[in-house]
Amino acid sequence: MGPVVCLDKVTVARGRCPEFLRCDNGPELTAAALRDWCRFTSTKTSCIDPASPGQNP
Repeated sequence: MGPVVCLDKVTVARGRCPEFLRCDNGPELTAAALRDWCRFTSTKTSCIDPASPGQNP
């Protein structure tokens, strides 16, 4: 199951989209899909700086 499908299921279960989505620089296709999902749902992104694993919760 892809990340967008999971986010859609969580959104339905919660009744709303998340305000922010924090992520690192993942594979290009996943990143593009998540970027598009955020744009269509008005979810803001909060990216982790490269080589900063301490920022990843």
